[in-house]
Amino acid sequence: LKVVIERYGVVLSEVQTKAVVPYPMCGTPQISFDNSTNKVTITPTPATADDVIYYTDDGGTPTTSSTLYSVPFSVTTEKTIKAIATHSTYVNSLVATLTITKVATPTIINDGTNIVMDCATGGATIYYTTDGSDPLGSNKQTYTTGFIAPSVGTTIRAIAVKENCINSTEETFTVKETCQMPVISLNYQTGAVTITSATEGATIRYTLDGSAPDGSSTEYTSLTLTEAKTVKAKAFKDGLDPSAVTTESYSQVATPTVQKDAVNNV
Repeated sequence: LKVVIERYGVVLSEVQTKAVVPYPMCGTPQISFDNSTNKVTITPTPATADDVIYYTDDGGTPTTSSTLYSVPFSVTTEKTIKAIATHSTYVNSLVATLTITKVATPTIINDGTNIVMDCATGGATIYYTTDGSDPLGSNKQTYTTGFIAPSVGTTIRAIAVKENCINSTEETFTVKETCQMPVISLNYQTGAVTITSATEGATIRYTLDGSAPDGSSTEYTSLTLTEAKTVKAKAFKDGLDPSAVTTESYSQVATPTVQKDAVNNV
């Protein structure tokens, strides 16, 4: 750095100083969340650095007046953790951020054939048991696709987990007796469709657009077809698991054409 003082174009003095070397910056700290203990750990970068770390858990920007990090701390509700690393001879680091959310509770249904599970949190893994034990215990199984429903009375316990997220609330499901599958028949003369189930008192719901019927689908009372359709039906009854889906596809026979015989005039 060179400083020159002039007045009216005349150099009055020159001051020489040594070059200014900027301080290096602290490495951005790493924030992690262990969902098995619900504890947050913040480590300097590199891990051997003797930086001093400050953090906030309300989404605010951390400063040297924020909470001093010393040991892993518990987080049991959704929070945004932000942290900086500081050092007496370094510039403060960039802000590290980790948003901790809770995984959505998994759903469990019996579709009449299989036990099907789902979770609204993308990327979550569902663990379950069918022996009544802890779904994160030694007997846990990883859900990948629907499986044949176990015997009536079996209790299924499930929980969904995801890295850096709070585990979901546990969901339980007890396998019940299943409604009998509907039987679909068509009167080809009138187009009237009859749908029945051997389960007394069951409500039958159906669709005509190829989708699987559910509890909000049209309730069957009567149905007449006037064109080609695929009928899907499912039986429901309180206290029982719904039946599997019955599917019947009906096509329409083309209208015959009549050609006039020019020779015989018929």
